[in-house]
Parts: sequence; structure tokens; C-alpha cells
Amino acid sequence: MFVNRNLERWHGAGLLDDAARDRIRAWEAVHARPVWLWALAGMGVFAVALGVVALVAANWGGIPGSVKIGGHLTLDSLVAVALFAAWRADRPRTRELLALLLFGLVLSGVALIGQVYQLGGTAWQAMLLWMLVCTPFMLLVTRSGLAALGWQFGAIAAYAVALPSIDMATAHDPVMALAWLPAVALLAFGLGRGLLPGGRVQGRWMEGLAVFGILAAASLPQIVLRLDIGPAILRPGLGWGLAATLACVPLAVLGRRLHRGHGTASVLLAVAGWATWAVTLGVWDGLHAAGDWAETSSGGTDGAQFAVALVFIAFWGFVSWLALRSGRRNLFAGALAVIMLRVLLFYWEAFGSLLSTGLGLLVGGVVCIGLAALGWQIVRKVPMPAAAQ
Repeated sequence: MFVNRNLERWHGAGLLDDAARDRIRAWEAVHARPVWLWALAGMGVFAVALGVVALVAANWGGIPGSVKIGGHLTLDSLVAVALFAAWRADRPRTRELLALLLFGLVLSGVALIGQVYQLGGTAWQAMLLWMLVCTPFMLLVTRSGLAALGWQFGAIAAYAVALPSIDMATAHDPVMALAWLPAVALLAFGLGRGLLPGGRVQGRWMEGLAVFGILAAASLPQIVLRLDIGPAILRPGLGWGLAATLACVPLAVLGRRLHRGHGTASVLLAVAGWATWAVTLGVWDGLHAAGDWAETSSGGTDGAQFAVALVFIAFWGFVSWLALRSGRRNLFAGALAVIMLRVLLFYWEAFGSLLSTGLGLLVGGVVCIGLAALGWQIVRKVPMPAAAQ
């Protein structure tokens, strides 16, 4: 349906003649996939899997430990053999899905062995063993972005489970350890993966997820200060946060030499994000040290809030400029939307009475409409990025 709709649009715009439109329509009709039937079959497979799990769980206590482990190893072996067969037959989609399945089975196997033999240890140690065993396998076998994201989510889960046990990070550098370190570590791993043979696609996917993490982490001081949680939890860890960020620079330099700029924009974004964090805290502390301007008559901090809002808008303005330079139209549109929302929120906060709030919202709405119109004109002139080679 959607293909036919686009065909009519392209035909009406003169991009396709009648013969080309008819050939495309005939090809789509032959190769059309019954999506609803596939969904129904998938639901059936899922129901069967749940039924097997329920039957096993109902009789779990009566199953000997050797049978449990033997059955799990048998399942692992079958999946591994099917994975090898898909690799030999050059079926990339099947190979990637089976690799993800085996990735999850290894974790369940580690948990099962620990349960059967009553091994000591913690959950994070089991997940660390899981990542150490599976990471080389995932790097050697998989090539898709989906598998890369699966590995990243596994790494994030392992770090989240391990974090409460890392006393130094949770006690002294809570926000840096929770937000900045995972994002920068994922960026470094993605840049490194992009330098390996056959890893450019996965590297770009990993780099993309890391960019979202960096954007969120760089915006976190604005949220913390806006909610009056206090800047004390933001200050620790700035030094090693900078060191971790700068550690990505050599990887970007290598990527620039090997892949014509691969990773440069992401590292610049990470450096700008850390600078935003530091400048936000510096502005906040400086204005409060100055005294009167930061404080309002009602005891609030409107002056300081306004200043850190400007830092926030400046950071996202840099993000939009960098997105334009690197040809990332979606990132540019997203950055412009964040700026417009922050401007609108500022006008909502800045006025007290209902009349003043209404006038402020009118002005803020006009500013947002103007920014949207400007952004649309800019986006239309930016070429679509070329597909990754």
C-alpha cells in the first residue's frame, strides 16, 4: 500500500514514466510478503515457546541438575551448528538472528550452572563472564547493526548490574558514573569496532547509540539544576570524565585516516558535551558567588536558571551545526526541536500571572514557528547522506 502510494507521488512528479511505474508495481506484487501471516506465525511460535517454558518451569524441581545442564548444552550446540550452517550458506539474516539467540543462551547457561551447583558470586560477576565469553564471538561472527545493538544493550545491562558494587563510583561520582562513562565507553568501542575489518556497519550503529547517550548525559546538568536537586552531585568526576572523553580522540584520528572522517563528528560532540557540563557548573557557581543577580525576591534562582538555559541552547545549537556539517538531517531536526521546546519552556517559566504567561507563550510560539520555518529551509538544502560503503 505504501509503495503504491509513493509510486503515484513519484509518477505525478514526473520522476517515473508509465512503464517504470508498472514494472515496479508488478515486481512488488510478486515479491510482496504477507505481513499479517508472518505475524500470526510468529505469535504461534511465541506461544509454543511459552508453553515449553511453562511445562519445564512446572516440573523444574523434579528435573535432575545434570539433565538441566545437558539439555541446555544440547540446545546451545544445535543453535551453534545452525549458525555455522547459515554462515557457510551465506545467509546473513539467519546468521545474525542465530548469533543473537546464542548470545542470550550463553547468559542463561551461566545462570543455570550457578544455580545447579550453588556457586558463590554475584549477578554482575556472572554477567561479566558472559560478556567476556561472548564479545570475541560476536565480533568475529556478526556484521549487522542489530547484533551490534544487542551487544551494546547487554553491555549496558551488565554495567548497570555491576554499578552498585562499585563503591567508589556510586559514592563519589554518581552522575558521571551513571551517565557519562557508559556513553563515552560505548563511543570508544564503536569507533574501535569501525576500524576492524568488516566492522564499519556495526561501528556506525554503535556510534549512533553512543551519540544518543552523550546527548542525554550532556543535557543532564540542566535537568538536575532545573529540579533543584543541587549541583553537588554534578561536580565529582569531571576530571576523569574529561580523560575518558579525550581517550576517544586517537580512535577518531585513525578513523579519519582510514575512512575519511569516520567518528570525527561524534568525538567533537562528546568534547562539546563535556564542556557543556563544565560550563554549566561554572556559570551556576559564578552567579551564586556574585550574589544578588542569581537570586530573586522569592528566593528562587531565575538568573542562574536563565544562564544555564542559554548554555543548554548553545550546546544544542552546536549539535545542529555539527549535524548539518556531517549531513545528518534527522539529528539536525531533532536538535532544532529540542531548542524550540526549551525556548517555549523558558517563556512558560519566565512570567507569573496568567496574562503575562499568555503573552509569553505567544512570543515563544512565534519564535518556535520562526525557528521551524528556518530549519525547514535549511534541511531542504542539505543533501541526503550517502550510504555507508
